[in-house]
Amino acid sequence: MTISADLDAWAAQLATATGLTVTRDPSTVNPPCVLVGMPSATRITVGEAVALDVPVSLLAPAPGDKVNVDWLLDNLVAFTAALDLSELTVEAGTYAPGDFPAYTTTVQLHVTPEE
Repeated sequence: MTISADLDAWAAQLATATGLTVTRDPSTVNPPCVLVGMPSATRITVGEAVALDVPVSLLAPAPGDKVNVDWLLDNLVAFTAALDLSELTVEAGTYAPGDFPAYTTTVQLHVTPEE
């Protein structure tokens, strides 16, 4: 598999776990959804796993009013559980364009691309 195919497969698993639409394409964001952002490669060793830091955002519809912020709060535990990590930090903010209220965290993935 390629790195992008591995990310697509991981995004599909995340969609199943959350029950939400998950996209890797910022041009298709339509909250409520999860956006898997562009990863940073933190370690690349030829012939071995590539370590990626992947930003993942839980997005609610705009505006950032009480209704949509409450939706984020009500879905935060399920979102973090779906990431299957024992501990993580989630930052509140907005995602532009659209000024969608969001919770964002970074997940480290290890993928081994085919040569």
